[in-house]
Amino acid sequence: MLTPGAFYKFKVEALNSVGYSIPSASLEILCAQPPDKPSAPTTSFSQLSVVVAWDAPYNGGSQILSYSIKFRQSDGTTYTEDTTICNGGLLATVNARSCTIPSVRFTTAPYNIQWGQSIWATVVATNVKGSSLVSDGGNGAVILTNPDAPILLINVPAVTSGY
Repeated sequence: MLTPGAFYKFKVEALNSVGYSIPSASLEILCAQPPDKPSAPTTSFSQLSVVVAWDAPYNGGSQILSYSIKFRQSDGTTYTEDTTICNGGLLATVNARSCTIPSVRFTTAPYNIQWGQSIWATVVATNVKGSSLVSDGGNGAVILTNPDAPILLINVPAVTSGY
């Protein structure tokens, strides 16, 4: 049985009715596969930002090189990657397995999330052998805003006083 993450060397010889050839040059091959499917990421609200975080899946025997993080648009089905807000190709993001994004970014195109709606995200992990399956969508953060200014103020003398 081969061990994931280990390198193995192979040589090949040809055989005909006369005998074997000289062995080929050695070829080294990494025993690995694409990473496992990540678990659903979480999104949380922190001050005026949304934090998306995920756990590293089993790497398939080869270091995870990058993540693709996508966020759901207001149509409820389309997920879009925007590396200007969360770049899973950066070593810092790969190591931290999280991004912090200003929440206002999700209220504009292409996301157009309305106040009070959840922020959903998916993650894909990639190593030298390929990419994992897409995680399930994960959420938790809700776009919040300050309340609207009060309207129709009425002075009720029994409740208010002038002193």
